[in-house]
Amino acid sequence: ATLVEKPLAPTAAAAERIAARARAGRTTLAHSQVFLFARYLQRFSALVREAGPLQSLEIRWGDPPGQTRHGSAVVHDPGLPVFSDVIPHVAAIVSSVAGYAPAECRAARGSKSQVSAELTAGGAPLSLRLERGAPTRERLVMARAGGREFILDFSREPGMIDHDGRSENGDPLW
Repeated sequence: ATLVEKPLAPTAAAAERIAARARAGRTTLAHSQVFLFARYLQRFSALVREAGPLQSLEIRWGDPPGQTRHGSAVVHDPGLPVFSDVIPHVAAIVSSVAGYAPAECRAARGSKSQVSAELTAGGAPLSLRLERGAPTRERLVMARAGGREFILDFSREPGMIDHDGRSENGDPLW
């Protein structure tokens, strides 16, 4: 049995080959989307949805070189562009907050290790900044809904949620 966090494969054809081998071997192949189950993201998303229609969303994601998490070195595949590596996480986060997957790309620029893009999610503008080799670990989700601003900073999990002049633990049960 194999659990793949992301990406499952670099192309759709490669993913189909992996799935076919799993079927032929009668084994389990599962694809994980950890952010679909993150309570701090669920809590943040509920606050944003309760405020009213989403007006804008911004995600900043940065990974420093030589990062250690949970006692293990974080290693990135140098052949995989940061966009390909991080977009599965971004899609899950955007879907949770906006209720829609990222859609139309209006502008994008960058390199293999750094990308800035302007997209939409359910008609609302979505701004992305993804960086490998960043000065520090950064995980920020900033939303504007119902005229209010919400910030989820999970650079250190479970993160903090800022809204309405207060800051609260993203997941008190962590």
